[in-house]
Amino acid sequence: MVTNGDSDSSIADTKWGYPSEGIFQIKLPSLDKKKIIYYPLDANQFRPILNQTEKDKFDKHFIISGDSNIFGYHLSDDQTISNKLRNETPLINYEIVNISFPGWSSSNILAQFEFKDIKAIIPHQKGVHIHAFSLFHLRRVCGFNSSFTWNKGSSPNYILRNNNLYYGGLYRDSIKFHLFLVRSALESLFPRIQSATSEYKYDSACIYKAARIILELKKKYLSLYSKGKFVAVLMPLVESGDDHYTNELVTLLRKFQISTLIDKKRVPIDGLFSDNHLNNEGTTYFVKFLLENLELESAKENEKLKLSL
Repeated sequence: MVTNGDSDSSIADTKWGYPSEGIFQIKLPSLDKKKIIYYPLDANQFRPILNQTEKDKFDKHFIISGDSNIFGYHLSDDQTISNKLRNETPLINYEIVNISFPGWSSSNILAQFEFKDIKAIIPHQKGVHIHAFSLFHLRRVCGFNSSFTWNKGSSPNYILRNNNLYYGGLYRDSIKFHLFLVRSALESLFPRIQSATSEYKYDSACIYKAARIILELKKKYLSLYSKGKFVAVLMPLVESGDDHYTNELVTLLRKFQISTLIDKKRVPIDGLFSDNHLNNEGTTYFVKFLLENLELESAKENEKLKLSL
């Protein structure tokens, strides 16, 4: 649920889903669901970056985009990935921007770049865009039941037709979402039919669609920032049994000439909350992984740090 001050707002009337324009605070349940936690948003509806007020000292951007793990669900501002990046010396002259939200997928990020004036928010031509995703994104991109349950169909529905990608509005306006509502109602009345209406597994068409959305995101980013660099990063979570889908998706991304990082070690179990979101140790682990594997320009010597990519 998105909130503006004390008044609640339902799903936003924006082309990228939620949060809507003018929303500067969201409320989400705590880990034990016994209380509500309020998270502040900045003027652009992004998670705030601390100690970043003197913007004239920055000459590059470091955009990190993704879902609740990039947003920092359950975490205070200083524990988020973006704020830990802010404190790293190699990024001292980069403006850090966190474009993320719980329940988002690659399609929400693409819609932001298509329909929001990102260039006005992030003026520096040079920089890097890290798009962090996990296999949960497939469920949201392809309209699985589990994503509808969480985000009420507010993800953008991109449609592949004749090998071209089209924006098709939000899922909540589609027949698919209304059929889901009907199925959910029937399942609540007749629990035995749940097995017959259970959501399908990932298939090659869904994986291809997800890869194409990330490709379009790269193209849109580079059309705005011709001197930028786009890198897709598979979030190193503990999703056992999904290696086949991971390999198929990463193979497509690399076929599309998208620089892709994947950490097969996965986050240590003590780096996760009980619901598998990154905790404070987990975000520290991920920041270290990024800095060890990215090629960034040194702030003082203006030299490239020779790191593997």
